[in-house]
Amino acid sequence: MNEENSLRQGRKLKTESGVIVGIYLKLETYKRIKAKAEIKYTSMSAIVRQAIGKMIEAEEKV
Repeated sequence: MNEENSLRQGRKLKTESGVIVGIYLKLETYKRIKAKAEIKYTSMSAIVRQAIGKMIEAEEKV
């Protein structure tokens, strides 16, 4: 499974606190969130910030 397919099908992320968060996003939605992440960062819950941060890290490693 390549990275693009895994993003389309969703990905479960284990956060620092040990909670597993299932995030299911279309690739376009993911890119939009990545672009807006810094703007809305303070209004997001901590767990969503962690999950998006991990998604961005995973994308940058590819």
